[in-house]
Amino acid sequence: DAASSGARHARPDLSVAFVPPAGEVEVAIAEVWAELLGLDRVGTEDNFFELGGNSLVGVEIMIRIRRRLGIDELAPHVLYEAPTVGALARLLDPARGEAAAVADHQDRTQARKANLARRKRTT
Repeated sequence: DAASSGARHARPDLSVAFVPPAGEVEVAIAEVWAELLGLDRVGTEDNFFELGGNSLVGVEIMIRIRRRLGIDELAPHVLYEAPTVGALARLLDPARGEAAAVADHQDRTQARKANLARRKRTT
């Protein structure tokens, strides 16, 4: 396992160009991902699953991000909702507060579901 061996590999070719993380939260998230995925670098728009991440690694990643950023609760399923460093950082933006960011995200998710349901009824 990459985390225990300390081995790091080059970032794989992805569908997005490398964009370096910016700001404390993005840098912290990218460093945790790189460590646990065994990569030399992770960009802000890199998708966790395209980098080789899976649900088991995701659980450990969320534990480490919680510790590193001092967040009380961060469920592993959030990686499915915010699968890039940038998306996760926006969700956890301490300037806005975790609760506000999560509430905003839930509001957007509910709005998308309502729009889908409305479209299905009209078709």
